[in-house]
Amino acid sequence: MKKLTLFLASIILVVVVVHAKPKFPPIKKNGAKINLLSPIYSNLSVSYQCLLTPFRSIQLTASYMDFNDFVKFGNVDDLRVTGFSITPEYRINFSGYGLNGFYVGPFLRYMDYKKTFDYTDYSTLLKENSSFKSAGIGFNVGKQFIIKNTVLVDLFAGPVYQVLVQEKIDKAITIQQPISYFYEEFTDYLAPSIPNRYIKGYGIRAGITIGIAF
Repeated sequence: MKKLTLFLASIILVVVVVHAKPKFPPIKKNGAKINLLSPIYSNLSVSYQCLLTPFRSIQLTASYMDFNDFVKFGNVDDLRVTGFSITPEYRINFSGYGLNGFYVGPFLRYMDYKKTFDYTDYSTLLKENSSFKSAGIGFNVGKQFIIKNTVLVDLFAGPVYQVLVQEKIDKAITIQQPISYFYEEFTDYLAPSIPNRYIKGYGIRAGITIGIAF
């Protein structure tokens, strides 16, 4: 009888301990977001995030650029950059849980852009049709919070290092160049308005994204 009583008491104790173990409330495991800073360079940047555990997640960000730089030198010259980037990221949440909390996210980034440039002024004709491919690595530090278990707000920034893995530069110049025109000003990798570190060297990746959890 004592053995049976001890056995039943052990079962009850195990049941109590199991039910007393802290549990996480139900959470949404997916998020879709858009970066509000991306239009600075005529970019559309969207992200999809998926939880692996309450404290780990993966995110994939895709961006498309269609950037124009117009400058007038006599006639109009047209510099246009188009292309895309893909950024897979692994996030480690150090506070909160699920899609909410302070996190660190190492990432990789691949970029593929094309640049076209046309300038005509009397006897001078300048044309460029170049392409650039770049690969990078970095990490973000950020804070993401969820409002009413639906609206996602994500603030992040971090260093990134990009390497040009392929560049194909095709330029054609028919001279005479106007004295007032300095073609060297347009020999940046993408455009005078886009720093070279965007696709080569050290830079900063940052964002203010907003979206929904589901």
